[in-house]
Amino acid sequence: MSNSNVAFFIGDSSAKGGTERVTIALANALSKSINTDIVSLEKTSKPYYKIENRVNLHYINEGSKRTFYGNKINFITRLVSDLVYLIKSIPKVRLYLKNSLASHIVSTDTKMALLLLLSSIGLKTKVIAMEHFDYRTPSFLIRIIRIIIYRYVNAIVILTHEDEAFYSKINKNIFIIPNMVSVSSEQQPNFKNKRIVSIGRLTEQKGFDLLIEAWEKIENTLKDWRLDIIGEGHLHDELDLMINNKQLKNVHLIGFSDDIKSEYLDSSFLVMSSRYEGLGMVLIEALACGLPCISFNCPSGPSTIITNSVNGYLVNSLDTDDLASKILELATDFNKLSALASNAKESIRQYQEEEVIKKWSVLFDS
Repeated sequence: MSNSNVAFFIGDSSAKGGTERVTIALANALSKSINTDIVSLEKTSKPYYKIENRVNLHYINEGSKRTFYGNKINFITRLVSDLVYLIKSIPKVRLYLKNSLASHIVSTDTKMALLLLLSSIGLKTKVIAMEHFDYRTPSFLIRIIRIIIYRYVNAIVILTHEDEAFYSKINKNIFIIPNMVSVSSEQQPNFKNKRIVSIGRLTEQKGFDLLIEAWEKIENTLKDWRLDIIGEGHLHDELDLMINNKQLKNVHLIGFSDDIKSEYLDSSFLVMSSRYEGLGMVLIEALACGLPCISFNCPSGPSTIITNSVNGYLVNSLDTDDLASKILELATDFNKLSALASNAKESIRQYQEEEVIKKWSVLFDS
């Protein structure tokens, strides 16, 4: 791996998303042993997550009106906008590749993989496609594009074994490498705080509407408990209205937190109500801080992380009755809560930096 030079491509280094967070953490860790770049397609502000000085940061565009991400526009307009952005970005990415020493370039989504493949035609640079979500998650068009272009990448990195059967039909070079946990603590959470935490973007994917429905069923029983939902997103007003309409007193939307470790340590347990996931980094981080977890058994990821009645509970996906039942059980049984917490940190050893970097070393050397 010492002869490798790797560049990770992300949409915007200033974004607060999970993809940016885990990619930057991985780049920081790899940079201890190899030359590592982060290439941001956009520059809208300074990087939100800390990038170590030994990591080289490059920008392809600065403040583009057209981007691959974030615009709420109709399908045809989106398609045209993406095509224009792709055409304009290819020469810039190709110039970076020619001037850099990158032996491996890593995309973090399907559109970016297409951009990297087209930009590297005729060059010796190896293209690695890193997937962060369940195989079935993207739109139909993105799935079709992925099936076509992933045949030509040098390797595909996926997070769990659940998707291996799908991707192995497209490309034989499949590497299962989980995200690396970047938040952990030697302290134990304050389980007597009677606080339940849920963390993520306020989007349909994260299923906070389902969590609120589940909480409604048990709030009167758990009058001295509170549920804090941490995150920002376009569904904030809709979720806030839902809480008010149901006259719930102990559910709070508390926005984005700059100190997520403290949020874990100030809680009794974590609940994840996602409709789908890639791996579920909040589960790994919570466990690394000693916090038991309850999660829908959604595709894919939670069942890889949570072992029922060992470090948390898996509940039937989208089943708010089952979710409410398990929240109530854990909130009213301190002995069970303590037992699950005692297994939390040891259960996520495979996500520690050393173990994840070993797997990337195998990929780069292959």
